[in-house]
Amino acid sequence: MLQILARFLQSFVFAATDNIEENYRYCFGIISPDDEELQDIVLSFDPVQGKYIKSLPLHHTQQIILDNEEELQIKLKLYITHDFVMELLSYSDNMKVLQPASLANTLRDYHKKAYLQYK
Repeated sequence: MLQILARFLQSFVFAATDNIEENYRYCFGIISPDDEELQDIVLSFDPVQGKYIKSLPLHHTQQIILDNEEELQIKLKLYITHDFVMELLSYSDNMKVLQPASLANTLRDYHKKAYLQYK
């Protein structure tokens, strides 16, 4: 079995057009999108969570667009993947999606489904 795997690995060659760094530049984590479009994402965090997000950015595309005593707003340029949605869900009520509406709706649906489990 190991010999078969070794032969496969020796014969495997990436296509000349494959650029791993470029393919994952706008991904969150290791999941690459299938047919997703690149999105401009705007998130609002409460002041406490905002301090954390400033000290440990979510992604290298993160830009601060508003930072005051009430909230931190950031903009990201990413593909919306399952692992990114799961990360956003971990912020619970400390974060709100301002753009795009489709992402806000996705998080709303997840939160609603979780809430209904406790009724």
